[in-house]
Amino acid sequence: MKDYDAVMGTSKYVQIADDLDKKMADGQYPVGNTLPAKRALQEIYGAAAGTVNQAVELLVNRGLVEVRQGLGTYVLPRPEPGPSIPERTEALENEVEQLRRRVADLEEKCKSIPALERQIHQLEALVGEARSNLGLSDLPMHHSESAEAAG
Repeated sequence: MKDYDAVMGTSKYVQIADDLDKKMADGQYPVGNTLPAKRALQEIYGAAAGTVNQAVELLVNRGLVEVRQGLGTYVLPRPEPGPSIPERTEALENEVEQLRRRVADLEEKCKSIPALERQIHQLEALVGEARSNLGLSDLPMHHSESAEAAG
């Protein structure tokens, strides 16, 4: 039996999880098979039940095993490796920069809204004045307005 306390700075449950991970990767515990029962793991690693439970939970969180109540802890296929942390960080930084530019563009466009609203009100006033001058002020302005008025 190995001395799992020899690694400085690493919790015993992490050491156990790492060792089990290595054994699964090496095929000692193949996909679809179960790990040894938790009591057996306690004996193998000379660890308390809580430590073994933490190690198994860590493997669950890594996506390497699945605990089936009353049946055991089953080895899952290894997850596909994703992009590295630096690659993900760079991608996120690029996305954040694109979003900053879009927000700045939208903020700039929003600055023109008050002027556009003033122009719309001026145009509405001019249309109203023109309708009045033509004697059309009692008629609906748009076809949709006449349909609304008709109910």
